[in-house]
Amino acid sequence: MEVQTTYLIIGYFVGFEKYGIDVFYNRKFQKWLFENSTDADKNIHPEFDTSGFIMNVKFTAFHNSIPLTENDFIDIQIQRLNTFLELEDLKSMDKIQIQHFKRHLENKSIEYQQHTIKLIQEQNDINEYIQSYRYSFFNSLLNKRNEDGKENVLFYGRRTVELLNLRDEKLNLIDNLKERFDLLNLYNSHLNHLINHIIHLYKALNGYYGTNNTGFLTIIVIEKEKVFYSLKSLKSFSKNIKDEVISGKTDKAILIKTYFLSELDVLIAFLDDMIGIDISKSPLHTDFEAVKTALNSSFILEELKIINDLETKTNKDTQEVNRKINAPILALFCRLINEIGIEKKEEIESVEKYCIRVCERYELVYTDRIRQNFNGNNTKANLKIFIEKVLPLLDAETKSKIQKHLDTKQPPKQNLYA
Repeated sequence: MEVQTTYLIIGYFVGFEKYGIDVFYNRKFQKWLFENSTDADKNIHPEFDTSGFIMNVKFTAFHNSIPLTENDFIDIQIQRLNTFLELEDLKSMDKIQIQHFKRHLENKSIEYQQHTIKLIQEQNDINEYIQSYRYSFFNSLLNKRNEDGKENVLFYGRRTVELLNLRDEKLNLIDNLKERFDLLNLYNSHLNHLINHIIHLYKALNGYYGTNNTGFLTIIVIEKEKVFYSLKSLKSFSKNIKDEVISGKTDKAILIKTYFLSELDVLIAFLDDMIGIDISKSPLHTDFEAVKTALNSSFILEELKIINDLETKTNKDTQEVNRKINAPILALFCRLINEIGIEKKEEIESVEKYCIRVCERYELVYTDRIRQNFNGNNTKANLKIFIEKVLPLLDAETKSKIQKHLDTKQPPKQNLYA
């Protein structure tokens, strides 16, 4: 008896380390449901997903004489752990581990009691969810293998992978958004999480619908929270679209918004056609519409008009400043740009074409008087006006190069005491 008990304790600890305490708990609870199900084929070896839930067994009806609520499972587990704690030769480290898992179970039990009333109140909401998916079709997707042991080609995991691969292929073909690849890829990863959470939610709903086991109600609440969090994360991508607009890249903003909305529609269609979940009939419909609204309202035509008007006014103001700068000053600027090598004049290039090219690059207004003054004298007065009026309008790099060039032209200070 002591040897067998030791093995049981070791089994608990191995489970902790391998799966983590929450996954380990889910696996034990799911296996307990499976072992007490009168309809489950005991010849089938249960297959668990990463969260600890059985994927290849459909729970339908349970024997009325067997209590199968989550709280009953917790009570049985606590009784077993108390038996371990009564052993006189139990090692102190083993005792700490057992007490840790016991506290975890007791907390689960408290949570279960607290949520029971809330879960009953949400019964109508659950019924709406159940009306939004095709029960028989959905069940045909849950098992990785058929009863004959052959691979189930309808398995939802296989269909999901096919969708993800197709999305990656499409993304690689989008040439006009190559520089935004990381952003689009991040958005796609959020869509992937959303699909998985929705499927897990409906797996829990399916388990509850097939068994009427209230133990699934807690799982439903947890999975719903994960779905809502995923949808909320999608809404945050509206900020990325707004950032493009603010940066003046309206064309990119339109393309990104179109991509986001298009892939969201693809996800909705996939859930309906390939998984059997109709979002339009689900309580999730409102939340999906909220995501679309957030992405759509990331910018609107009225906002773009205001931005364009501001840009136009800024350009007009800049041009007005340029007009107030005398042609000899701008001619001096063109000569400096050539001397420094920032924008070299070609040997066969005329002064007129060169000055036009420089003015276009720096958004300055060209007049023929600039050409006429190109070979004029660099008077101190002109240089002073240039430093005060033109230099502040230039970008940091050009400004720095011109300032260094001008510094080299200054004569060295004489030492009066030499």
